[in-house]
Amino acid sequence: MKLVKSIIFGIFISIILTACGPNEKEIIRYNDEIVLQQYAVINAETELINAIMDNDTMIIPLAMSDFIYQIEVSLAAVQEIKEIDKEISLKEAAISMFNAYSSIAMNQYPEIIELKRLSDPEFTEDKELRLNQLSTQVNEILDQKNMEFFETQNKLSKKHNIAFKIYTNGQQ
Repeated sequence: MKLVKSIIFGIFISIILTACGPNEKEIIRYNDEIVLQQYAVINAETELINAIMDNDTMIIPLAMSDFIYQIEVSLAAVQEIKEIDKEISLKEAAISMFNAYSSIAMNQYPEIIELKRLSDPEFTEDKELRLNQLSTQVNEILDQKNMEFFETQNKLSKKHNIAFKIYTNGQQ
């Protein structure tokens, strides 16, 4: 009888412990869903940057629209993801990062595009200085937000003792 009670008690404790938190597959799926959205935004931004650098006046407006659209889609997708760890929220870090991308898309990129479209005589030293300031500002903001995201991801990984896959160019 003691053995049966011990077994039942052990099963009960196991159920409670596994029900208390997310399992490894849930955490990995949560991370992967968010990282997929992060890479979609980064890839859309890369397309925009390439168009700007090539000064491709036909592609820049399309790339800009695609970039803004991808930010909106990714932000909405992440907002729909069920939070897995309220203490260490990768979801909130991603939302903060996407909001920074959105702000930059609406504020800095239009001016960068305008400056890059100037002809050589119009592109004065002051304009070049402004372009460099804007580029530096964009890089600093996005580097900070991406680092915050990465640090949150590391905390989540350590807390749940899970190693996330390394992604390259959005590929597993």
